[in-house]
Amino acid sequence: MLRITRTESEGTTRLHLEGRLGEADLAVMKASLSAHAPKQITLDLTELRWLDGPARDWLSSLIAAGAQLAACSPFIERLLSHANGTPQETE
Repeated sequence: MLRITRTESEGTTRLHLEGRLGEADLAVMKASLSAHAPKQITLDLTELRWLDGPARDWLSSLIAAGAQLAACSPFIERLLSHANGTPQETE
């Protein structure tokens, strides 16, 4: 199960993801972001416990496109690093 908490502040959308993110959740995530077209996205993955390959690749593509990774567990950071071969930076 995935819980998404979305907050807006001065052109930045912060997405706090909790639980499990899988391929089945991506359509909702993509629709939510495209409907509001934020200038900047910040991802808080502190409470994300699991993600599958397609979700990992999608999150990595968001980060590569300029989304900020505010926080995540070492486990999720390691999974994300396998998407492109280099560890992701956290704030």
